[in-house]
Amino acid sequence: MTLGADGPKALADAEGQGVLEASRSLFTHYRRLGQSVSPGLLLPVLIAQTHTLRKPAATVGPATRSGLLALGSRYAEYVGWLVQETGNEEAALWWTDRAVDLATACGDRDLVGYALVRRALFTLYREDARQTVALSLRGQDGALPARIRGPASQREAQGHAIRSPLWTRRGIPSSEAVRPRTSR
Repeated sequence: MTLGADGPKALADAEGQGVLEASRSLFTHYRRLGQSVSPGLLLPVLIAQTHTLRKPAATVGPATRSGLLALGSRYAEYVGWLVQETGNEEAALWWTDRAVDLATACGDRDLVGYALVRRALFTLYREDARQTVALSLRGQDGALPARIRGPASQREAQGHAIRSPLWTRRGIPSSEAVRPRTSR
């Protein structure tokens, strides 16, 4: 084993940077591939890659650690979406939680906020208006970017809509369907 001038930590940092750069490139390719193949084909490699990013984060310097965990959170988020496409909501939520754990560990508040909006989508699908609105409001924190606050506001409105007495499983009827008819 060869040690760098700064000892084993420097060697681990260089290795971590290599993993980070290669994994960024792979992520771009996996996302493109995910548009043309079934989720089941990609999930094993994406899950392995998520663990590959998480493991060296324990032995590298702070900057490399942050990069590895941030990219790992993106992989975990993507796994969550693909698992949801297979119909496994429980596993999708588990992977969304892992994405939040990794994002929290590297200080990525944006992904944490985005995950709240994702969770609100699951509660909306279950027609849980109270939880949908509560999660959506947390996703509208002024410190979050508009690309997260916008969908959070939309999800909040959807949560309020399912509280409406006009709500049906098919959705809210058009305004013409509920507007009182006037005689001419």
